[in-house]
Amino acid sequence: MRKLIIIILAGLLLITLSTTLTTAKNNINFINNPNIKPIHASTKLLHVIGKFADHNTLITQNNKVYVWGANYYGQLGLGDTNDRNTPTKNTQLEQLIQQNGGVNNILTLKTSWKHNVLVFKNGKVYVWGANYYGQLGLGDTTNRNAPTKNTQLEQLIQENGDANNILTLETGHSYSILIFKNGKVYVWGYNEYGQLGIGDTTNRNTPTENTKLEQIIQENGGAENILTLKTGYAHNILIFKNGKVYVWGANYYGQLGLGDNTNGKTPTENTQLEQIIQENGGADNILTLKTGWDHNILIFRNGKVYVWGRNEYGQLGLGDQGRRNTPTENSQLEQIIQENGGADNILTLKTGESHNILIFRNGKVYVWGYNEFGQLGLGDTNHRYTPTENSELEQKIQDNGGSENILTLETGYSYNILIFKNRKVYVWGRNNVGQLGLGDTTNRDTPTENSKLEQLIQENGGVFLGGDSSVASLIVVLLWLFSLIYI
Repeated sequence: MRKLIIIILAGLLLITLSTTLTTAKNNINFINNPNIKPIHASTKLLHVIGKFADHNTLITQNNKVYVWGANYYGQLGLGDTNDRNTPTKNTQLEQLIQQNGGVNNILTLKTSWKHNVLVFKNGKVYVWGANYYGQLGLGDTTNRNAPTKNTQLEQLIQENGDANNILTLETGHSYSILIFKNGKVYVWGYNEYGQLGIGDTTNRNTPTENTKLEQIIQENGGAENILTLKTGYAHNILIFKNGKVYVWGANYYGQLGLGDNTNGKTPTENTQLEQIIQENGGADNILTLKTGWDHNILIFRNGKVYVWGRNEYGQLGLGDQGRRNTPTENSQLEQIIQENGGADNILTLKTGESHNILIFRNGKVYVWGYNEFGQLGLGDTNHRYTPTENSELEQKIQDNGGSENILTLETGYSYNILIFKNRKVYVWGRNNVGQLGLGDTTNRDTPTENSKLEQLIQENGGVFLGGDSSVASLIVVLLWLFSLIYI
């Protein structure tokens, strides 16, 4: 009998671990590789900035919500349109989170230029902020300054199984792409450049099925074979595990990498990118693909780097200001990667609107691109056209225990927020609407400690390290019972 119980418990443990690993594998928000991961993945502190946004949302494990920054379209969800230059409690969002089972039941929160989409695991959806292009998917173009239920999105989720069947939700400047695991695709919002991929340039104010994308997904083995979907200001890059690549949307800077500057209203195969992927060992050897406002950076595990798109501020890191409409090898970045132990030693690469931050596991930091507001953290406002070492950031990392103690680095529209596991917080860059949360609207060109945020994190229990709490708890219980029976 004891052996039978042991076998059952061991089986449950394996099922639990298998489910956890499968969930991680299917999360295409972070490309399928063991090296670059969301560096906040193991915590229950959720801090969200859209890469084109100038507003922030901080959610803690005890269901507290704080917001700050731009609010002229109601994107902070506070019921008004006044900017906040210090973290401000959002009681309505807190109540919604509590009503829907707490922070552990949030499936995803996506923030874009001026709007937000919050999806719970029970299929409930709330949206708020700017809606002049219909980006909230509510059937109108009226802005919302408080979280508003989106019943049409909830109905779509129900028709496609439930929220667990969402493969990914990606947001661009003012548009969204929702893909289900069954291969169904819905798009809505801004469409001036064809970024919705439905063959025209008409905005959509309700979720609209994209049969062209559905057909492409089916031809490439189904949604489970998607490696990643990345969105820029108004361009998109879809890569499959078989190495096939499709691009669509804005292309005025060559950001689609097709060799021209013609916008694409439907997904178009990018054979040059496919060839590069093949030459570097296939899609499995992609380490990361990052999209800025109009530029892209592709890094392979072998350390090869390709860049394309807009470059007037040096965001491609090639030493000049010339745009590239085809993927171009960046030998200087490759050299830096080699000098720091290879691509496996990259901790994270973050792209803002037009600036980039690369951090290695050894604590080395390189920045390049747009710097008008000091977002590179170098103590000035000069753009950098090649990757430049940031010794001050390196010192901050060293002072706080090394790169392994970084909790998260988030990049917004020309600003950054760096949080360490010891609850230290540093901010720098643009601050015209208080997005740095320092209580003023003065830009910072060097990393500046944010004691207000530090205090909030401290008051709300800091961070919880250990992954999904329900899974972790179940494993602990199983191991405890196993030890009682076995011993």
